[in-house]
Amino acid sequence: MTISRAMQSAASGVRVAEVIMDVVANGFANLQNHGGKVGWVEVGAMGTQTMTAPGAATEEGANGVGIQLGLGATVKAIHKDMTQGALQESDSPFHMGIHGAGFFQFIRPDGRIVFSRKGICRLDKDRNIVNSDGYILAPGIQVPEGYQDVEISQTGQVSVKMPGQNAMQDVGQLEIVRFIEPGVLGQEGDYFVANTESGEPEVGAPDTGGRGVLKSRHLEANNGSAIKLMGDMIQAQRNHGQCLAIIKKADEMSESQTRIVS
Repeated sequence: MTISRAMQSAASGVRVAEVIMDVVANGFANLQNHGGKVGWVEVGAMGTQTMTAPGAATEEGANGVGIQLGLGATVKAIHKDMTQGALQESDSPFHMGIHGAGFFQFIRPDGRIVFSRKGICRLDKDRNIVNSDGYILAPGIQVPEGYQDVEISQTGQVSVKMPGQNAMQDVGQLEIVRFIEPGVLGQEGDYFVANTESGEPEVGAPDTGGRGVLKSRHLEANNGSAIKLMGDMIQAQRNHGQCLAIIKKADEMSESQTRIVS
């Protein structure tokens, strides 16, 4: 391997370490973000230069091991860890967590539907169930004016108690969606968006068709681990420093080689 090739490989390692540090930093920044999913970096080989193919015949007639030089590393993908976060108790009946597979559907003002595991909801001025951004929780349920109590069942049934009534009155049915491959959903801030790889959203009531159950008065915590993120940060920092050291040493070797040749 030439000195310049060594520097290029080490430089690719620096770039990979910087991307990993970006992902780790974002993970730490969002540890308190309910429903958030931590990311992780898949690293792959950039390529290979074959000087002698493995199995090629040598002058002695034997099959040699071959000489193949790696050309460094690259980031192949940034994956989302879609595992369940811990469910934490809350005091609002409009705060909901999903135990199991599925996403809430939120309708943006432009009519576009986006998906999230964050179930921090409330009532707007028209008594629609909305999230913190004011997006309506699909399919759209309006709570009657003057209600005294509200309950949301594990299967998504929304019921209210009205003045002068002993029994709860049903006012709507919440739905959640699941995807064939949620790990490849696109992401826009707090929201996930469907694409050709994720498959179409499969809409249905909670606790049906493989969908999880709703937990009212609960919120799902971020699924990141500070300990795991710290370990990734330390490893990326070490790799970054080692690759920079290789670049420096290769540069010194190149200067020495130039002096000898000249």
